[in-house]
Amino acid sequence: MNFWQAFFQFGFETEAELEKSILKVEADLFGPRRIYLDCKKIGAKGRVRNIPDGYLIVLSSIRVPVLYVVENELANHDPLRHIAVQVQNDLHL
Repeated sequence: MNFWQAFFQFGFETEAELEKSILKVEADLFGPRRIYLDCKKIGAKGRVRNIPDGYLIVLSSIRVPVLYVVENELANHDPLRHIAVQVQNDLHL
């Protein structure tokens, strides 16, 4: 079974459902030599946070590790209002 056959499209009602699903399949979704850090576990519950939903650390190259900022958003959310604003806040622009 290839990567795309392992997953199917599913319409999530909430971001919480999406985030739980990501945690269940993170090893298959992101692949080997990658570490996904779920920031929901890091941030203080009930506080306003300016941290992303997660970070993905890619260790494919020992000399040049790569860090990605992860924002989990539903397809029906406006990318500019939801993702761009959050990334801007994360980077303190």
